[in-house]
Amino acid sequence: MGLIQNMPEDIPTTNALDYIEDPEELNEYGLSIDRYLAFGTTPNAIPHPPKDGEIVTYQVKVECVGQAHKRRADGEVRYRSDLTILSVARVGEELPADYTPEPTAAQKRAVEKARAAAEQAERDEAERAEREHNEPPMFDEDGDPIAIDAHGGPPEDGDVVDCEVVEDDEDQGDNGDNVVQFSDKSKT
Repeated sequence: MGLIQNMPEDIPTTNALDYIEDPEELNEYGLSIDRYLAFGTTPNAIPHPPKDGEIVTYQVKVECVGQAHKRRADGEVRYRSDLTILSVARVGEELPADYTPEPTAAQKRAVEKARAAAEQAERDEAERAEREHNEPPMFDEDGDPIAIDAHGGPPEDGDVVDCEVVEDDEDQGDNGDNVVQFSDKSKT
């Protein structure tokens, strides 16, 4: 089987990539469709607003918060970018600091809930660390296991039990596993 180097011109291609718009042909902002801009309202009152009939040029710093399209009654599809105004100033004046709205009651509750959850997690971690710190040692200074108090019942979580490895040819399976026998030496 050979690779076809020269494709006949009269055979249509089945490569869908041939029909994708070339990114090099997009406008400078990466949008392939022109859009109408919906600025919304200014976040604060503007000093020295224009008087009735006066034309003023402003510089506006915005953040795009959504994009949509709508089919009008005449069949035209209009594409729109919804913008939030962060700051506004007359051309030639310095832009003020970006507007940051006061958090809503729901946002305040969410922050408080997250803070309470973080504090509870911190308390839980401190309690766990305290429990680990107060557990009795499992081994003495020589490395030997410390015997459990004779409590007469089966070992509980945290109790020290003795174990020994028994290497007996009869107890080994085909894979050579050793059988481990456990005993509670505190009952003897």
